[in-house]
Amino acid sequence: MLHHPLETVVEPPAGRPAEPAGPPPGFLVRRRRLVLWLAVLGLAVAALAGHGVHDRLTFGGATVPGAESARAAELLERGFAGGDPHLVVIARGAQPVDDARMARAGSDVAARLARDPGVARVTSYWEARSPGLRSRDGRAALIVARLHGDDMRQAATAARLAPGLTGAHGPLTLSVTGEAQVKAEARSRSERDLRRAELITVPLTVVILLLVFGSLTAAVLPVLVGVFSVTGTMAVLRLLTEVTEVSAFAMSIASALGFALAVDFSLFIVTRFREELAGGRDVASAIRVTLRTTGRAMAFSSLTVSSCLAALLLFPFTMFRSVAYGGIAVTLLAAVGSLVVLPAVLAVLGRRIDGLAVPGPWRATRGRAAPGSGPEGRWFRLAEAVMRRPLAVAVPTVVLLVAVASPFLGARFGVFDDRLLPPEAPAARASEDLRRDFDARDGISATTVVLPGLRAVGGGAAEPGRTPPGDVRARPDVRVRSEARVRSEARVRLEARARSEARVRSEARARSEARARLDAYARRVSALAGVARVSTATGSYRDGGLAGPPPGPPQRFTSPAGTWLAVATDHEPYSVENSELARAVHSVPAPGPAVVGGPGAQLADIRQAVGDSLPQGLALVVLATFVLITAMTRSVVLAVKALVMNALSLGATFGVLVHVFQEGHLRELVGGFSVTGTLDVLVPALMFCIAFGLSMDYEIFLLSRVTEEYRRTGDTRAAVAAGMEHTGRLFTSAAVIFAVVMASLATSGLVLLKMVGVGLALAVLLDCTLIRALLVPAVMCLAGRANWWSPLRAGPVRRRAATSESTS
Repeated sequence: MLHHPLETVVEPPAGRPAEPAGPPPGFLVRRRRLVLWLAVLGLAVAALAGHGVHDRLTFGGATVPGAESARAAELLERGFAGGDPHLVVIARGAQPVDDARMARAGSDVAARLARDPGVARVTSYWEARSPGLRSRDGRAALIVARLHGDDMRQAATAARLAPGLTGAHGPLTLSVTGEAQVKAEARSRSERDLRRAELITVPLTVVILLLVFGSLTAAVLPVLVGVFSVTGTMAVLRLLTEVTEVSAFAMSIASALGFALAVDFSLFIVTRFREELAGGRDVASAIRVTLRTTGRAMAFSSLTVSSCLAALLLFPFTMFRSVAYGGIAVTLLAAVGSLVVLPAVLAVLGRRIDGLAVPGPWRATRGRAAPGSGPEGRWFRLAEAVMRRPLAVAVPTVVLLVAVASPFLGARFGVFDDRLLPPEAPAARASEDLRRDFDARDGISATTVVLPGLRAVGGGAAEPGRTPPGDVRARPDVRVRSEARVRSEARVRLEARARSEARVRSEARARSEARARLDAYARRVSALAGVARVSTATGSYRDGGLAGPPPGPPQRFTSPAGTWLAVATDHEPYSVENSELARAVHSVPAPGPAVVGGPGAQLADIRQAVGDSLPQGLALVVLATFVLITAMTRSVVLAVKALVMNALSLGATFGVLVHVFQEGHLRELVGGFSVTGTLDVLVPALMFCIAFGLSMDYEIFLLSRVTEEYRRTGDTRAAVAAGMEHTGRLFTSAAVIFAVVMASLATSGLVLLKMVGVGLALAVLLDCTLIRALLVPAVMCLAGRANWWSPLRAGPVRRRAATSESTS
């Protein structure tokens, strides 16, 4: 038998398996009860520390700190007491809103809302008389409010106020929406969805594990490790809320990811442990071999997943960083649970791991050294069949994956608005009414342009018939004095009057010039394609001309800080077209510094930030994966092959996401959601970093066993077939469990979680079928001994590999 030159192998006596080289059973076996008590104590502390984490989560974190759109929002808030409302109340009645009874009821609602301590400002149609705050049919009007505090406080205020702003109020029927209300409903729905997902995934996972192990004892262990991992992550996220914002999406994604990874890692560990016991080893030796082989692969896998998640820290979004913190924590806790706590449990259970056997045909899997159906089981035969005609398998598989990925070429990236919620959600229904019935685009979700320092409205010259304060002729208190003194005082006062009048004329001229420049700028902006109306202090503009007075008093557009413009557009607020229009507005020559804000500008800034950070994120993911797989397999070729396979799998996943979520095909299969014609710009980058690491989890597990077999036999083809036989059933079972956990996210009413759940489940299923079962054996067969090439490998190893290949 051929052996790796760096290993010393001692042939065992007949009938006894070889003892692994290495120390006797270590701390985990000797102090197994201490380890378990510490794990139980840690679990209890984590459960207490993580209590109430849901109440401290936010739904913000998609803005770019310091970006132009963020500065525009800050200038509007600080300098003009303006900005998009956080709360929008739609008041509808059977009579026109200008009816006296309707007006009294609407003013009463607005006054009651304004008295709440969490409300900063309230504007109603009945106060402002702005046409944009009245519906097209005249039977509904808007009450808009700005709230105090940050995102979390605003959402809490909205959740508290919403019950009193919904339903009948005299002759009016009220409904509520707005940014804060959408976030409040999303947070509440996220918490409910997470509980439902747990109720779905835990029983299904236990059933699948029962089918895999045929033993209730063995099936429960991975689930317990999953609970350990998720509970610890909740505590970590709760501590993080003390120092930074943590997104509710991070909680949902990290919980699902941690449970699935912990079950996967534990599944591999328990299976290898049972295999070693079935091969004749004692409990301590079985644990040692398991940790040296499968445990080593799981350690590399956890480092790979954590490295891929760390790439999210390179993006300037709080949501990404929250997912990275939670994901890294849950991955490391899954590794600790599988490589520290689980071995201690196995040391206590020993051969009782197969206790509480479940009757059924799957009992045949118990006590088998290999998890297939024999020395040449189904997975062995599949691998052999693929390697007999590798090109005939590889080429159609690659063509299919590329075809499935092709829709991604037509991806259009926007940002979720209220349609993040399911269509039946109260805030989503109210927002749909707002889009359908109102023309409020210059007051709600408008593109804004702030012109700091430009004063276009103010007092004019002295009014006719009014004596300037410096005119001594009208002063009754002037008494007869000496003629020289009178002339001196008159000359001083006349000079002061002249200076005052000059200053007034200068200010009036400056204001006139500012108004003229503002007027010309507003005309230029209103002439842009896609601009419906521009409103500012000098009037309302359409199609490059003045269309009438501004909506509301002109003073609302000016302050000592400058002047601002509201640009209503023909596009959806967070659409690609509105983003491009915001850039077009920015390029229009302005009468001074111009800061562009609003939804379109915010989307443009987010897309720019993603584009700027994506190359560094991709580089980190690729480099970390390449280094870790090369270190594990000592093969550059296998590392490159793994990267290419993952790219094909993720490309196909993104293609399906575009087909379903952007274009709306097959959406009945994943539940109802609103089709906007775009994908959220953050989703591909988020999913890439998560899914790339997850796909590498199965790649590492397969390559670890193939490499182990190759070092034992020196035959690539035999190593691939044996590796597939030992791992195929396992990584397929693990992938099914992972897909079930991720599919539970797809049951969420929040389209972002639905998209992430569908995408990750699909990525894992594609990976374990087309990639691992077909493409990997075909490519490794075609590569032959080149699979094991490395510039760091010594010459004798290359010669040994070549000799073994030619012999086989």
